[in-house]
This record gives sequence, structure tokens and C-alpha cells, in this order.
Amino acid sequence: MKCDEEKKLLQTDVINGANNNPHWLTILSDENEDPKETLKRLRLLSKIAFKANDVHASLLRINPHTKDYKDTEVTILYHWVEDAERSILINWDHYISVFDEESLDVFWKYFLSVVNDGVQEVKFEAFVKFPEHTRFVWREYIIYLYERDADGFTTVLLCSSDIDARKSQELTMEELVDRMEKADRMKSKYLADMSHEIRTPLNAITGFAEIMAFTDSADERMAYYDVIKTNNQMLMQLINDILDLSKIEADVVKISYENIDVNDLVDSAYASTRLRMPGGVELIVEKEKKECLFGTDPVRLLQLITNLANNAIKHTRKGSITIGYRSLPDGQLCFYVKDTGLGIPEEKQKQLFGRFAKVNDYAEGIGLGLAICQGLVSKMGGKLEVDSTEGVGSTFSFTLPSHEPSSEE
Repeated sequence: MKCDEEKKLLQTDVINGANNNPHWLTILSDENEDPKETLKRLRLLSKIAFKANDVHASLLRINPHTKDYKDTEVTILYHWVEDAERSILINWDHYISVFDEESLDVFWKYFLSVVNDGVQEVKFEAFVKFPEHTRFVWREYIIYLYERDADGFTTVLLCSSDIDARKSQELTMEELVDRMEKADRMKSKYLADMSHEIRTPLNAITGFAEIMAFTDSADERMAYYDVIKTNNQMLMQLINDILDLSKIEADVVKISYENIDVNDLVDSAYASTRLRMPGGVELIVEKEKKECLFGTDPVRLLQLITNLANNAIKHTRKGSITIGYRSLPDGQLCFYVKDTGLGIPEEKQKQLFGRFAKVNDYAEGIGLGLAICQGLVSKMGGKLEVDSTEGVGSTFSFTLPSHEPSSEE
């Protein structure tokens, strides 16, 4: 005698849900069961499967004589109830309004390929915003040619599933790869620029040293010696700047705070800068207070002011350069170096604080001073800014908070 179980039909399918997570759908039916009961159960299971996987499905019955598809009959299948489908009348323009502009163009391309060109099935990704949602999300769409009846009407099954999480991960990975490739290009450019800047003074030193060995004139030897000495200083400065910038970017630069009189430090910067001033340019110092005690790193602060002053000297041929400071209401100090030099075009001001940045190809120096200033000011909790007008002059300023004395930060 056969068991009753032999009369049961067992069917199992695997459905890929959101983010390609597999879901098992098992249907157990009796071959003698009323077909209506089987259909009822299938609809219920389909509804559960659709909800579990956030699947939206629609049947579109398309008039072959239409041109704008506005009379398309839309049946929303994911609104099934247990015993019947429920036809939702939706305006066609409203139905396709969920797509963003670019995704709508993609939709029309594939939709028309199925309706007009006889393509059986297409798949694409779209960026959409449903009325119940507050933002656009990514969904994967499948358009399937369901049937064409004797009257020429085409019925299309259109399903979509949520892929927003996967798409976000893909975009995050693309951004990460893009940043890595950009960093690699910047590193290569940095090495190329650094190699060029090192070779320039080194070639001069080597070349003039060889020439000096074969000259008999004492005046010529002194002239060559001056060239060698100047390029040697440039090379040493370049190496020191590269080391400083490397320490700043590796976050290993040492900052040691102590209480100082800012006036004394500004006087030191003035004395150092005055020796390098070109003829016809006046050096001015502005000190707001007779005595100004401030908690900072005197070595780094002097380096900041000196770098900005050197930058001003390179671009000022007449007028004046002013070094000074002023106090701010919040207790911070604003240090500035103002010049009446060439000025900086607005489109180049945002690039000034990068490595090897120059206003033009004829500017002196190697273009690391401002990058070092930016790094040091940030490390000391301040902000570096530039205000410049081409042909009038520039003001570089930075604000610093006062710190309690410490050995290192």
C-alpha cells in the first residue's frame, strides 16, 4: 500500500534576494487539491517572497497604436492580496517619474527594445525615488516580454529589486581606488619635481667646480666660487625643506611650547630678513603691544614668519614688506607678512600651499616654503590664509592659539 505522501508534489526553488542573498521557496501541494487553493497559496507565497526580497513587479499592457504610452494599463503585482490581484490605475507619467533623468533615458532604451524590437529580456540598473521614500536608491530592473495577443497588444513584466547597499559598496570601492590612483600620481609627480629641483643646483655646483679648476684668473675663480656657494645653500635649503615637509606629513614633527615675548621674536625675524632685502624695498615691522607674552614654539614661529618673508622677497621689486602681528578677541594672535609685490592671480591662490607651488615658472625658490607653513600652522592649531590682488600685492596671515608650556606635542 502506497503512502499518502506519494500524492504530494514537492517543488523547491532558490531565489536570489537583495544583495544576492539566497532565499529558499518551497511549495508542497496535493495533486488532488483544488487548483483554486493551489493558486491561492502560490499567490500568498509569491507575496511573501516579494516582500522578503523587496521586489517590485508590474504588468504593463501596451497599446500597439500608441505613440506616447500614456494609455498603458498598469497592474501592480506586489499589491497582491490572498485571493486576487488588485489593479492599480496609475498615470503613465507618474509611473515613470520615479527615475532620475539619466536612469529614465536608460529605461526608455531597454523598454523600447522589448516592446518594438522583440527582445525577450533585458536587465539594467536605475537610480529611483518612490513616493514612500525620502531619497533616491539604486534598483536592478528586469523587463520581460510576457506575451503579444491577437490584437497586437504587448504585455511586459517589469520587476525591480533593491541593490542600494551593494551599489554603495561598489561606489565606495571605486572612490577608494580613485583616491589610491590619485595618490600614486601625486607621489610620482612629487618625486619627479624633487629630482628636478635637486639636480638644478647640483649641476651648477659640479659644472662650475670643474671650470674653476682650469681657470687662471683669481676674479673668475671668485665668481665661480660665489655661484657654487649660492647653489650649495639652495641645495641645503631644499634638503632641509624636504625633511621638514616629510616630518610634517608623517606627523612626527616636534612642537615644544613655552611662554615668549612675541615682540622679541618679531625683532629677530626683522633682523634676519633685513639682511636679504633687495634694493629699493623697505622692510617695516608692526608690533601691536609693548609687551606680548604668548605660549608658542619660538623656533617654529620664527620659521613660519621667515618663510613668509622669504616668499615676499621673491616677488617684491619695489615698495615695502611688512612683518607684524595683532591680537584677536578670542585671545589668539594673527601674524602677517604683507608686500607690495606682483600679487597672485585668483585662480592660482588655491594651489599655493601645495608642494613645489609657484606663481610662475620664473619665480625664485623651490616652492616648498608655503607647504611647510601650512603643515606647521595646522599642527599648531591655527589657520593660514592669503589675500592677494594681482599687480597690487599680497598678505599672508596665520592665526595661532596660545598653549601652555610643554616639552612636546
